[in-house]
Amino acid sequence: RFYRSLGRMLFDAAEPEERYRVFERFYRLREPLIERFYAGNSSTADKLRILSGKPPVSVLAAIRALLGKGSPLVHERSQ
Repeated sequence: RFYRSLGRMLFDAAEPEERYRVFERFYRLREPLIERFYAGNSSTADKLRILSGKPPVSVLAAIRALLGKGSPLVHERSQ
């Protein structure tokens, strides 16, 4: 659930041209934390560390992303 929530915040709260900021911040974290993240073994302390600090997206946008339905995987073309 935590990892899906992060993905939702990334894709629904951050503008496409600004998403790199999320990754820049993430990859400045300590390597063992990143390793546990990719292994799916993040501790509660890891999760708090990932979410703490100055957010790369607005808090309001992140909350809206978490409470919303989410973006469609495929956008329909208008005819």
